[in-house]
Amino acid sequence: MLKEDSESAKKLAEQMEASYHDSQAKLELTKLELDDAVQKAQRLEKQLKVAQAANLANASSPISKQMSSKKLASQHRVIFLLFWFLSYEGKERLGERFNTGRG
Repeated sequence: MLKEDSESAKKLAEQMEASYHDSQAKLELTKLELDDAVQKAQRLEKQLKVAQAANLANASSPISKQMSSKKLASQHRVIFLLFWFLSYEGKERLGERFNTGRG
């Protein structure tokens, strides 16, 4: 019975030691990940400060937005129609439509 208790205690001690080493390795990994996260946060804060400073320097000029594809297509149609009306054929058709007789 003492021999069984001794073996059982030895196995438990080995398991506890293995668990301790696993926990210690996880702790070290977590520390490294935390350090990386802190460094990344510091880099991002610096980038944000630089961007804010650049934004303040360019505050007089508004940020231009890109047109949506629908607005861009609409603008292209308007430009096409404008050129068509200003062309010789467009002038003739416009004159015929309104019976102005001008060409």
